[in-house]
Amino acid sequence: MEQFGNSVDVLVVGGGTAGCIAAIQAARLGARTMLLEAGTQLGGTMTTGGVSFPGLFHAWGRQVIAGIGWELVLRAVELDGGVLPDFSLVPDHHWQHQVQINGPLYAALAEETCLDAGVELCLYEFPTEGEQTPEGWRIVSAGKGLSREVHCRQLIDCTGGADVVGLLGFSRLRDAETQPGTLVFRIDGYDIAQLDADDIQSRYEAALAEGTLRKGDLSNPNAPFISFLASGGGSANHQFGADSSTAATHTRANIEGRRCALRLLRFIRSMPGCEQARLASMQPETAVRETWRIAGEAQITEADYTRGRVFDDAICFAFYPIDLPPAGADSLRKPESACGGSQREQ
Repeated sequence: MEQFGNSVDVLVVGGGTAGCIAAIQAARLGARTMLLEAGTQLGGTMTTGGVSFPGLFHAWGRQVIAGIGWELVLRAVELDGGVLPDFSLVPDHHWQHQVQINGPLYAALAEETCLDAGVELCLYEFPTEGEQTPEGWRIVSAGKGLSREVHCRQLIDCTGGADVVGLLGFSRLRDAETQPGTLVFRIDGYDIAQLDADDIQSRYEAALAEGTLRKGDLSNPNAPFISFLASGGGSANHQFGADSSTAATHTRANIEGRRCALRLLRFIRSMPGCEQARLASMQPETAVRETWRIAGEAQITEADYTRGRVFDDAICFAFYPIDLPPAGADSLRKPESACGGSQREQ
């Protein structure tokens, strides 16, 4: 096994939407920066997971968030020949201001931007041990055929599941019920105009009753099945209990996601007029929304967020509806200002 030793100013672990931007910013400021990413590309859930519609950057007619993330989104839209939403309009639904991007293109642009800034990229690597040192931190990572020991002054955990924080023995938080995961895929090869909505609905309800299809195979099992087909056959499933915090749990999440795709494909092909339906595309892994969180020195509460609290040591703004609000809550109500994230939140 090849052994590597590195000394850098900043080590970022996790190359998702936060990690690649943190690495670019550090490198642009002149810090020697290394980025460890366990997967094949940058962008995380947005690229590998296929949730390729970032937002929100605008609120009630004005831009409230910019920076490197916005820079990469604009470049991805321009190079793909895409079109931005009309941000001057106040949308009826928040997703109308999400920006549709080409995920693989974004991943390539993020990688190019990292390299141009001088970031040392280490794909297919993950930390296996670590400790605090008088000068900062020592992290040991492993990859196929190699082991790396990195000494750094600043360590940034952008794994999405507080993996490095847990490895170092610091406190983490996790709710008893987490948000569901989604494996993004699309089924086509049918003519919606030739389908009988009532017959399809009857078959769908029977499939749910007998277990051929399962609750969660569609995000809204109470909606007519024809609406799923009419929207283009794009997956919007909910995989309850999806967990990416370990290799074993992420394996199960990926297996269950692909089982869902096969269940839906076989069910659709069993209906008159859908015999030639096909799996047109599928992401390589299930997008998992939530596992562990860092127990920081400060926690942003729902009241902080909806009232637009700005922390004294704020370094950024955040704006997005609360994904799982209490019953009856208006998650898109206008806060007093966009909420400022605190440096003290680890």
